[in-house]
Amino acid sequence: MKSHPSNRRAFTLIELLIVMGLIVSVLLIVGPQLATSDSAGLRQAETMIAGLLRSARAVSVMNKTRGRLLISQDLSVPENRLALLAVVLRDESGAWTLVGEPVRLPEPVRIVPANAVPTPAGVAWPAKIVSTFSGSETMSVDGLPTGNYSYLEFTVTGSIAVSKQLVFSLCDRSSPAPVFVALDQMRCFLLRTSGNFVLLREGSSL
Repeated sequence: MKSHPSNRRAFTLIELLIVMGLIVSVLLIVGPQLATSDSAGLRQAETMIAGLLRSARAVSVMNKTRGRLLISQDLSVPENRLALLAVVLRDESGAWTLVGEPVRLPEPVRIVPANAVPTPAGVAWPAKIVSTFSGSETMSVDGLPTGNYSYLEFTVTGSIAVSKQLVFSLCDRSSPAPVFVALDQMRCFLLRTSGNFVLLREGSSL
């Protein structure tokens, strides 16, 4: 039986076109995901921080004591500063106990500090787009690095004394300290005195 080389060549060409089409399809799907990896990090940070806020509020109410969401401010550990967050609960002795595991925000997301926001030369960061905390202090808690932490504190009813805002954004991590460069990628959890919070995605909303 004679072979038909022309038919075989045509079939190979169809196979090649199919493979090329699959490659293009994969690039169209994966490409945008790669290009928006920073945005994906922001979305992940939104979920993480919202969960921590809910946890800090819930354990305060359930245990009828004060709870805090801690944010590391420790200059001696650059990878933790403004990135390591944890929930702690005040026990009967007055000591603070870690609730769950501490978490680190995804790169390159960091909590925006309360003042003196570091930016590159020529970038002006609006004064109102900063975090506001209940306080800051040096804390030693089992399971956490000892150091300086800012915190948001919830009462036994799940409320906070004064409305606060927890701002986070993309930053440049090429230097030891985070430098904030993407004001348009800012996010903010606005906490009301009730302890409830809403997510804002635009600086103009503050």
